[in-house]
Amino acid sequence: MKFSVNIEPLYEELDFCDRIPLIKEAGYDSIEFWSWADKDVGKIKETCEKYEVSISGFKGDQDYSLCDGEHTQEFIDSIKQSIETAKYLDCDSLIIHSNHFEESGSSDFRDKYSDAAHIANMTHTLTLLAPILEENDIRMFIEPLNNLGADGGMYLVDTETTADIIRAVNSPNILLLADIYHVAMMQGNLLNHLADTLDIMSYVHVADAPDRQEPGTGEICYEVLLKKLLEKGFDGTICYELWPTTMENALASMENLRKSLETAD
Repeated sequence: MKFSVNIEPLYEELDFCDRIPLIKEAGYDSIEFWSWADKDVGKIKETCEKYEVSISGFKGDQDYSLCDGEHTQEFIDSIKQSIETAKYLDCDSLIIHSNHFEESGSSDFRDKYSDAAHIANMTHTLTLLAPILEENDIRMFIEPLNNLGADGGMYLVDTETTADIIRAVNSPNILLLADIYHVAMMQGNLLNHLADTLDIMSYVHVADAPDRQEPGTGEICYEVLLKKLLEKGFDGTICYELWPTTMENALASMENLRKSLETAD
């Protein structure tokens, strides 16, 4: 079991790389972030090396969507760029979604593709990507999100459909990332939905629901949920991706949950 922290929503008043030593100071040796394309990748590498912090994953898709069959090659070319960035940063994992994000929210292909076409497009593209990922020893995690508000076009919003696609592609390098906040918002019945994917799921995002803040601020009993997942065989990455009420409260909550799980493990 590995703990990581997504630093995008934390210490937002600071420059990106100035957040890394603060996370290290808080006791975490691994970070996650969103897009690499808008960042100084060289400075990230230098800062991580200086503070002995690894990168558990970052967003691999940029301006094209996995579900858009009209731009399959552009999507694959974009992932290839992310693969090279991951290798440069000594990171072995990319995170993608069914749809890319635009300024107004998620891209939306509901008027262009049927449900069956969405799924066929994604399965086809992932089948083409699988040998590229395997050759480069990079894992790609598909993360279902919510389609509430401005993200109405987001297609993959449940663990079952995402898991079915991943199992059909059948590559050890294409896996599921379960963001527990999104699962809570879209599906509920958390333990069963998560446990049913353990054959292809080794990465979870942690934030409470419904406000996406630190554990203990909402309705999810994380200590019980994650302990039961550990009992069922989960042995992957637990990454905090949350908007803090205050940094002091968030760090205390994160640390309490981590200690509880490390003891259980």
